[in-house]
Amino acid sequence: MTLRSKDEIPYRTMLKTLIGTALFLTIDSPIGDGWFAGHGQAVATLLVALAFAFSYWRSAKRAREIMLIGIVVGLTGEYILSMVLGMYHYRFYNIPLWLIFGHSLIFASVFRLSHHPYILARQIVIKQWLLAFSIIYSFVWLFWANDWFGFLYSMIFFVILFFAKRSQLFFLIMFFIVAYLEQIGTATGTWFWPEVAFGVFEWLPSGNPPVGIAAFYFLFDFVVLGFYLNVLHPKVRDRYNNLSSKINHL
Repeated sequence: MTLRSKDEIPYRTMLKTLIGTALFLTIDSPIGDGWFAGHGQAVATLLVALAFAFSYWRSAKRAREIMLIGIVVGLTGEYILSMVLGMYHYRFYNIPLWLIFGHSLIFASVFRLSHHPYILARQIVIKQWLLAFSIIYSFVWLFWANDWFGFLYSMIFFVILFFAKRSQLFFLIMFFIVAYLEQIGTATGTWFWPEVAFGVFEWLPSGNPPVGIAAFYFLFDFVVLGFYLNVLHPKVRDRYNNLSSKINHL
């Protein structure tokens, strides 16, 4: 096993995440239906399942467990937010089967990027640039798309980000990736957001997509890692708490 150099840019993970996401979302769209005789969603599901299997195969045990937990948490969240609350809708008003694996793949990709030696060695500068992007994007989309709903979530994102200091790099990368995939998903017609929050609150207009939706990944991260530490590996949690306690007393 070779160690990754701090000067080795994670091109492969970045390109697979950005190009792969764009490809999968385009396939599950009216465009993809034209390519695959109306079966775009089925083809996207097959490809995402294969990508998940490959990522799972090359991951360590801890990452595999987190990916499996992410499947359950992601699907539960999708059902509640989309089917029950009507926060957004997929083009067939269903829960696409590729979502079984989609959230875990995004989570795993962002986790790898945020722990890559090249990025960790330059994390201060990278966090500054990503924070600048998230602020500018939130204000531009607010005025461009009258996106008060998304802007509200951006404010929540920034408040939580301030307190989640150890996870700032992870969540700032997540903000960028989620903004990217939301723009592609809505532009291709794979899903859409109502013009007002939840399609109900006329006083709270929403962009399509709204910004700040990465705030929900705080909750995703909290539930996934909480289950991992408190249910599956409480000893790891206890070692982490003891180490934190010793550091705080130094």
